[in-house]
Amino acid sequence: MSLDGEQLTVVGIGVAALLVIGPAIFKAANVKGDTNNKWSTRVDLALVALDDKIVRELAEIGSATALLLPPADAPFDPVQAIVDPSPLSERVERTADYYAARVRMPKDLARACKLGRKFVASLSMLAIGIVPLTLFYAELITWGPLRWAGVALSGIGLITLIVASIIYIICMDRLSDDEILADTSSQARGRRPR
Repeated sequence: MSLDGEQLTVVGIGVAALLVIGPAIFKAANVKGDTNNKWSTRVDLALVALDDKIVRELAEIGSATALLLPPADAPFDPVQAIVDPSPLSERVERTADYYAARVRMPKDLARACKLGRKFVASLSMLAIGIVPLTLFYAELITWGPLRWAGVALSGIGLITLIVASIIYIICMDRLSDDEILADTSSQARGRRPR
């Protein structure tokens, strides 16, 4: 059986796609470990720093609040009872940001680590889908359902890969933002793996 030019082109494209996807599958298998290795210490450092910032801010809020309010044993005076809380609002918002980052970081790290399986599954589906598509479009096998099986597998794999990639990018972006908020990025960079 000899293949003409068009068939060889289709087979070449299919083989080239598999040669790209194959190593990507092995790289994706390491996403969980690589992400955990890169971020676990950094998240731990950031959490400690955020806890410290939250405690300091709450102490400052408590002190500032005590200064705004009249003494507890003073008689009630409506003029003194009504105070402007706006000087505290910025500090309260900053504390809320620290707390939100502190809660979000472990979740984002766990979510990013779990995506490794999604990457492997989606790339594997894409690779498996390329085989029947290559066989069909190279006219080596002309059975119609083979094409639709390839389209379905490749489509599901590609959509899953795109969605997982977007989620991974969002998690990495938020982890970076939260690390910057914690102001610990220079500390994490200074540490060397053992």
